[in-house]
Amino acid sequence: VVRVARTADKDTSSFVLPPLSVGKISLEDAPFTVYTSLPDSLAGSVALNHLSLKNHREQHYDIDLDSRILLKTKGTGTMDLPLTVKTKFYPDFEKNIYSVKDLKASVAMIDMTADGTVDLSGDNPYIKAEAAIDKEHVSEITGYFGKNFPILKKLDTDATLSLNASCDGWYIKETKDLPQMSVHLEVPDSRIRWEGIDEEARFDLEADATVVDGKLVAQVPELCFHVNGADITLKGSAEDLLNGDPLFNIDSKVHARLDSLARYLPQEMGITASGNLDGKVKGSFKVSQLDLYDFGDIGLQGRLVSDGIRIRDPKDSLTAYLGSTTIDLGPYSHEENDGDEHGEEHHHHVGIQATIDSLFAEYGSSTYI
Repeated sequence: VVRVARTADKDTSSFVLPPLSVGKISLEDAPFTVYTSLPDSLAGSVALNHLSLKNHREQHYDIDLDSRILLKTKGTGTMDLPLTVKTKFYPDFEKNIYSVKDLKASVAMIDMTADGTVDLSGDNPYIKAEAAIDKEHVSEITGYFGKNFPILKKLDTDATLSLNASCDGWYIKETKDLPQMSVHLEVPDSRIRWEGIDEEARFDLEADATVVDGKLVAQVPELCFHVNGADITLKGSAEDLLNGDPLFNIDSKVHARLDSLARYLPQEMGITASGNLDGKVKGSFKVSQLDLYDFGDIGLQGRLVSDGIRIRDPKDSLTAYLGSTTIDLGPYSHEENDGDEHGEEHHHHVGIQATIDSLFAEYGSSTYI
């Protein structure tokens, strides 16, 4: 109940609203919000099934949200994303500081917990927060999104995903510098199988992200992938990830046994192969360099080495042998005179150089190399 003293009809003095206390607010089956962007071929809607806000004497609110998000894009169709949130909300309207505690949220098949505080009293917001995802089963996530991304239905794995993130610092509006944060993602050693392939593989992944000089930097200290016939290891980093053109650094190695890999070929092909391959790729590049015209500026170097490869294809009467082989991929440059007044110009290219100490091939009964 709000009591206001009676004033004269012509009184134009300001009126100060007395303190209000909201006990509980509850919304059921409303509202329904729709968003459409024709240029982005994007449409979405949010259906609010339930929202309750309950005030407690210790000046916090219990929030309980149950909603459903429908997101439709040109490439993925309609994605159904149920969203539930339960948390304690502590607002300090006078100081402009807001906190959430014991937040539990679920988006589709992903559950997470979080606590955090946002201080909006200054020119730049101060954020202190922690969030975690604990051992989510990847198969449940891929199964849920399989109707939008059919390729995910071919994947079978027992992998679990865990993520821990923390943030503590100021977001600088003028320079868009991020607050100090750290993120750790982990997928322990897991089995993985692809539909149509009898053999299974194993992989594990660790990744970290931090903020350096206000920019988001990600690192993959180790990614290991093992399948019968090949072992692949990868480590790398990405600098200024939120920039439109981040810089990637990679260092990868592969060891392959062709006699084992040949088993993955359809049996009716009848192709057999033997020999070992060892390769590595190392270097850095930007996303903008991954096109035909700028590929010469890319900073990748690679080498593929074999101690001897034998291939036999009875269907085409082909038998081939490559002796000790080395193939190098990397940048090189040279001076070239274009015949104009500018004289010689410096050109950058990516080139492949191969060295084979011996080669034998037989095709049919009359062709030999």
